[in-house]
Amino acid sequence: MSSTVPLDVEARPYCHRLLELGLLCKETHINTIRIAPPLTIMKDEIDWAADRVEFVLTERSPMT
Repeated sequence: MSSTVPLDVEARPYCHRLLELGLLCKETHINTIRIAPPLTIMKDEIDWAADRVEFVLTERSPMT
């Protein structure tokens, strides 16, 4: 099971920034962030990941 976040820009810089924050993900089809959480994930872990994705997507530049 995985979830994707399609973007209007290249996803790789966002994936690198998420990795810096502790969230492992992969760009797919250039502009999509793919997240594949474990099957036994807890709600607080989902919230933690979602907070980081939201933070990175709202930063002015993922490269900083």
